[in-house]
Amino acid sequence: MPDSVGTALEKRKGAGRETMRILHVHDRWSARGGADWHLLSLLAASGSGIGSIGLFGRSDGSVPDGLAPTEGLHFIKHLDRSAPFASETGVGEQVLDLVRTLRPDLIHVHNVLNPHLGAILASTGAPSIMTVQDHRAFCPGRGKVRADGSLCNRVFGPRCAGCFEDEFYFKRLLALVQARIETLSAFDALIVLSRYMKAELAAAGLDAQRIHVIPPFPFGLAPDFTPASAGEDMLFVGRIVWTKGIFDLLDALTRVEGRARLVIAGAGTMDEPLAARTREMGLEDRIEFTGWVSHPDMAACYRRARLVVMPSRWQEPFGIVGIEALALGRPVLAYDVGGVRDWLIDGVTGLLVPAGRTDSLASDINSLLGDPKRAETLGRAGRESTLRRFDRRVLMDRIENLYRQIIRGGEIVDARGNTC
Repeated sequence: MPDSVGTALEKRKGAGRETMRILHVHDRWSARGGADWHLLSLLAASGSGIGSIGLFGRSDGSVPDGLAPTEGLHFIKHLDRSAPFASETGVGEQVLDLVRTLRPDLIHVHNVLNPHLGAILASTGAPSIMTVQDHRAFCPGRGKVRADGSLCNRVFGPRCAGCFEDEFYFKRLLALVQARIETLSAFDALIVLSRYMKAELAAAGLDAQRIHVIPPFPFGLAPDFTPASAGEDMLFVGRIVWTKGIFDLLDALTRVEGRARLVIAGAGTMDEPLAARTREMGLEDRIEFTGWVSHPDMAACYRRARLVVMPSRWQEPFGIVGIEALALGRPVLAYDVGGVRDWLIDGVTGLLVPAGRTDSLASDINSLLGDPKRAETLGRAGRESTLRRFDRRVLMDRIENLYRQIIRGGEIVDARGNTC
C-alpha cells in the first residue's frame, strides 16, 4: 500500500489548507432511488475541504449535470451484484488496484451488498465507513414485513424461516445475510439514517457504539413555498412495488369522499398489476400515473398536492420522501413503520396510521381533504420542523467530523459545538 493516510493528509496540510479525499463507492451512478439521491446530496453539499471521488458499478444516465464528484467518476462492472459470484476475485483485484492508485484518505461505501467486495473495501488499509440504508443487511425476507403484510419484529436468525417455503433457499439467504453482517463489523464506523436502523443492526449483533445516526436533509427541490390548502390532490411518491403499500392506497381510495385525484409518481415491478387493479376497481378517472419523475421536477408534484400519503408495508429505513414533502409544506399521512417517527410528529406535522389499517387511512385522508386549513397548519409546522431539525450544514458537519475522527481520531462535534 502507499504512504499511510495520516502521512498523505499531513503532506496536503503542509501545502495549504487541509483537505480530505473521500472515495464514495455505490452500486450505481443514478438519481432514481432514495439511496442514490442521498449520495448525490452529500457530493453536492460537501465543504471546501473535501475532495470527492466516485466508484460505481454502472450508470443509468439519470443523474443531472453538475453533480459528479469533484475528482471524477470510475466504474467497475459487477459492483452492483448483491451476492458473491464466479468472477468476484477479478473484480476485487480491480477494486484494490484502483484504491492503490487513487490513495483516498477514507472510503465511504453506500450500497455494496456483495459481502466479499464489502470486505475488500473495508480492508484496503484506508479507513472505511459504510452507510446502511437497506434491510438486506439484516433481513433475508421482504424488509421486516411478512407475506400477509404484518410487521416482523424478529431478530435475524433461524426464526426467519417462517417467511420462506423453500428450506434450501432460506438457508442460502440466511448465510448471505450473516456474511453481510460480518462484513459490516469490519468497517471502522457505520452510518444509518434513523434510530430504527441502528436498533436493528445492534440487535443483529453489531456494536452500537460504532453506529452513528445521521439523517438526510431535503435536497435538490426548488424551495418556493405554497400552502397545502392551495393543493387539491393526494400524492404517492415511490417505487411501484407491493411493499410500498400502493394496493392499500387503492383500497383506501374507494372510501375517499368527493372527487379528489390520486397522483402516483413512480415506476416499478408492479406497474401493470396496479393498472389492472385500478381498472377492476373502476378508479381510472381518479388516478393519474405520471411514471418516474426526475427529482428536480418533483417539486411541482408536491405543490399540486394537499397531502402526501406513505402507506409503506415494509419498515421504511427512513423515508426521504417524507422530509421532502414536509420541507415544501405538505403534511404527510404515513403508516407507523420503521424510521418514520424520526421525522413525522403525529398530529403536528402529519398523521400516523397503524400499518394495514386502510379504513383509518381513508378516514385521515378524508379529514385532510375536507379541512384545508388543518392541512395547511400541519404543513407549515412540518416545514418549520424539517428545516430546523434536518439542516443541511449541521448534518454535513456531523458527517465530515466523523470522517476526521475516523482518519485521525478525536471527538465528534456538530456545528454548534455539541458532542454527537
